[in-house]
Amino acid sequence: MKLIEKEYYTLQEVTHAWEMPRHDVAYLAETGRMRLSVRVCRMHIERGEIEPDPNGGWHSIPDDQSRYTGLLDITAQDAQLIMRNGTAEIHSFHAPDDHYCHVMDPSEPATIHEADLLIRAEERARLEKVGGKPEKVHAPELFSNDISYQHVTCSGRRYRFGKIQARIIRQLHQASMTAQPWAKGSELIEKSQSRCYRIVDVFKSQPHWRELIESDGRGSYKLAIPPQ
Repeated sequence: MKLIEKEYYTLQEVTHAWEMPRHDVAYLAETGRMRLSVRVCRMHIERGEIEPDPNGGWHSIPDDQSRYTGLLDITAQDAQLIMRNGTAEIHSFHAPDDHYCHVMDPSEPATIHEADLLIRAEERARLEKVGGKPEKVHAPELFSNDISYQHVTCSGRRYRFGKIQARIIRQLHQASMTAQPWAKGSELIEKSQSRCYRIVDVFKSQPHWRELIESDGRGSYKLAIPPQ
């Protein structure tokens, strides 16, 4: 039986064919080296151009408004959110420089899950370079630490923590190696013997701590690395 020619493929089937680990897939998507897409159905879309105004700001000039069904490319920023959190609410899609592609009323922003991610056939062909597969990328080391957890490196950034902060990082790192990487902030603080009441107060001396620790907005936290 002859296989059908596809306009697009699921991310899972392509990366399975490439035998590529998930963290490399995420790196390619987050850095814009691989453009991911989603399929929408009857979504109201506005496309147009963005031009500077005399006051130093920007204004949009609509070119087209339509109820669209088909593939739309997502931005590298949204790809990062989806690959890290499993889902993201998308208000706008990737567009050429000085252009935009926005969801407009009466459509709601698109809630996209990792299982919804697609790769266009031409994007797959570009990455495979006529029969091959993307070369392995050398992303910064995801996470490393000394025995005290007071010196940590994550995604190329180095951190130096106090003893209380280090105790929390140790707990989060241990959780990241389980099926449940999220931990309640109140428990992290209690086990670290901190006098603070909030994680944000514990790490307020660290300007980049939010790049290392993610919050679910409901009082739980995890390291900003894929589960081990």
